[in-house]
Amino acid sequence: MAALDAAESKRLDHKMDGEHECFSMSEGNDLVEGRMVTFPQDIFRGMLAEWMVKKDEPMFASLAVLPRQLTYSRPWYALSGRNSSVDEMATCVSEIAPRESLALLKTTPYGADEGAAFGTLGPSLVSCLQAGHKVTGNRQSLRAAISDALYQRVANPPAAVAAKP
Repeated sequence: MAALDAAESKRLDHKMDGEHECFSMSEGNDLVEGRMVTFPQDIFRGMLAEWMVKKDEPMFASLAVLPRQLTYSRPWYALSGRNSSVDEMATCVSEIAPRESLALLKTTPYGADEGAAFGTLGPSLVSCLQAGHKVTGNRQSLRAAISDALYQRVANPPAAVAAKP
């Protein structure tokens, strides 16, 4: 998740390939020997990011609100598997509404509490969407983008921009 180099990211991604026992799936019968679960890259990144954010929640809870920028560009956008306009919007939201973004990640996916959290984030989502762009998707993909952006805000903060004299 924190890798910014495409080759390194791919190398680390391959470490995740193969068989893993990550949750108990005891239900089944004698005809079921195994199960396979796959996720699109953008959703998988979001799920991992959400887990890492929750693991270090106090650090993310203390993130400051940053001023809105005209544009956003981060090296990790090329690795996310999402359209860059979605990553830009999510980055903006994670910077101007970090507490609300974290509150979203504390909700139950597709639950009423998640819907309420998205409602609270609505004005930030609208103000962060670039003019002329339209975001289509579902709660899961938007939650994944916000999770990724919130995680990347700590893992790969943007280089400080020198103040103009």
